[in-house]
Amino acid sequence: MGNNLLPEEITVDGIITYIVQQALKKYKIDEKRAYSITNETLLKSPKFLEFLNNKPTFKQVLKSRVFEDLNRTARQRIYYALRQYNSDSATFKSSVESLKSLSPETPYNEYESILKEIAQTHTSTAERLNHADEFYGQLLGFLEDTQTLLDVGCGMQPLLFPFQEGGKEIKTYVGAEKDKTCIEALTAFSEVYKPGLLHAIEWNIAHNWKILEDRTGIRFYDAVLMLKLVPVIDRIDRTLLEILRFTPARKWIVSGSRESMTRQISIEKRERKIIRRFLEQSGKTIIGEFSTPDEFCFIAESV
Repeated sequence: MGNNLLPEEITVDGIITYIVQQALKKYKIDEKRAYSITNETLLKSPKFLEFLNNKPTFKQVLKSRVFEDLNRTARQRIYYALRQYNSDSATFKSSVESLKSLSPETPYNEYESILKEIAQTHTSTAERLNHADEFYGQLLGFLEDTQTLLDVGCGMQPLLFPFQEGGKEIKTYVGAEKDKTCIEALTAFSEVYKPGLLHAIEWNIAHNWKILEDRTGIRFYDAVLMLKLVPVIDRIDRTLLEILRFTPARKWIVSGSRESMTRQISIEKRERKIIRRFLEQSGKTIIGEFSTPDEFCFIAESV
């Protein structure tokens, strides 16, 4: 640690700023959000605040056990905050209410701004926003002649799907998701925009496909999206991959992340290996691929 990083005088703000600047080198988090988390952590650390009353030097602070505990706890809270898929509940609630006030006659450009606001509250979906046009432009090229589309573990992704563009051929889009917050937003959208097009189904991968069929009336789909899903399931519970291997769709579109959701590191090699293994064990052959700066996508079928 260079001396230029050390504040000239000990202040609570100086301690917080130091921890935040170190965290920003490792984690993909907004500086203000990191500051807020660290500040809250420090205020809940009476032992550290008591230690500061002894007026230690900054070097003594950095070498102290109480600082190590504070720094570790703040970093853990920053990490877990980034792992939360849903954030900013106030924006979400107000945006969903605005969405509900629209109608099938509302011009689509009025939908778009609200849908993006909602999508930004979901971490995984928000990651796609910077390259959404590039991603969907390439995706639609593989969805020609697709009328029934299943989106497993969809999150908020259907809110960004370009139904007004190349997605016009899709007659039924089923978003299967276990998160109730996502289902609330998707349901609000489905009720005001082309009712009957989007079906938001609260469904867990641990459930069987028959349950989804009973709720949708669809036994087999033209295509399925598994966006950033397989590596997550591989990490959390590999037994669920056995269910995904029997996904009822002709064309599989499976994506992974190129960068970590939380850290400034590449995870593309690992994610590619996981997805390739999954497709091979599912009896699928990769027939196409595309990528954006933060996501890669395999297109596979039984050949």
